[in-house]
Amino acid sequence: MNRTISRARRLVKKMAALGFKNCRTVPWDPDFLSHDSSFDLIINSTSAGLKREEKPHFHLAHAQKGTRIYDLIYNPAKTQLLKEAHKR
Repeated sequence: MNRTISRARRLVKKMAALGFKNCRTVPWDPDFLSHDSSFDLIINSTSAGLKREEKPHFHLAHAQKGTRIYDLIYNPAKTQLLKEAHKR
């Protein structure tokens, strides 16, 4: 998912070339997990979270148990996204 769908499609093509067969693009929607929660891995590669209290750009309320959440933000070590993922 990307705010620019063409960028998301390019990323999926790159991932497929690396052997990841089940990657797909989805339109930008902060509630995307309420429509389809069958994701094994969610990676936040936006700058959201650099400010300690900043909320993630999407909601994890419907994430499946076992979904892996990775946040590329490295400072703070525990972003709001990771705190929410840990609670779930």
